[in-house]
Amino acid sequence: MSKKLIKIILKILLLLFLFYEAEPQMSSNLIYGNDFRFSMVKPAKYYYWKCLDKNCGYHSKKHESYNEVARYAVEHSNKYRHPIEVFKK
Repeated sequence: MSKKLIKIILKILLLLFLFYEAEPQMSSNLIYGNDFRFSMVKPAKYYYWKCLDKNCGYHSKKHESYNEVARYAVEHSNKYRHPIEVFKK
């Protein structure tokens, strides 16, 4: 498979994953009137990374996308050879 086709497939899978996470959670008690719109609001979740090295212990600021946080985390890991952890809060 060509690299372009693989990139397209990965982008489609990423979009499907993001759409799946953004689906509203329907609640059985929010059926009537305008209460439906409140069931579609979800709290914001951000991505963070932290260095697991004892002497460093760096914590990142919040990032909205996983790609952005992963780029900074891998850059830190490659530069200092420290183990890192990426997580969502």
